[in-house]
Amino acid sequence: MTPTKPTTETAPTGTAPAAPESLAGLVQQAERAGASDMHFQMRGKVAEVGFRLEGMITPIRELPAEIAERVFGRIKFLARLKTHSFLAGARKSLSWTNAGNLVIDG
Repeated sequence: MTPTKPTTETAPTGTAPAAPESLAGLVQQAERAGASDMHFQMRGKVAEVGFRLEGMITPIRELPAEIAERVFGRIKFLARLKTHSFLAGARKSLSWTNAGNLVIDG
């Protein structure tokens, strides 16, 4: 897949997509693209979402801080990380099985 300019996800004024739906949409997009994994990185007031495609991290989308915060919280919840404290250097690997079950490594 050739790199494309990242898009920015927006929500109607005053509403933000629910975290489960936002994360599920990103996972589905990654699966369709054939990504081996997803990367999230805050860059100022947006989170850059990248997919690893053919060994390279390819920027795919930008999420506004409000949406990114919800998606990050959802990932922490699914990984059973403490959401009320900062865990420096904590790394977990999340993956979904074909049956839609979450697998947590790390």
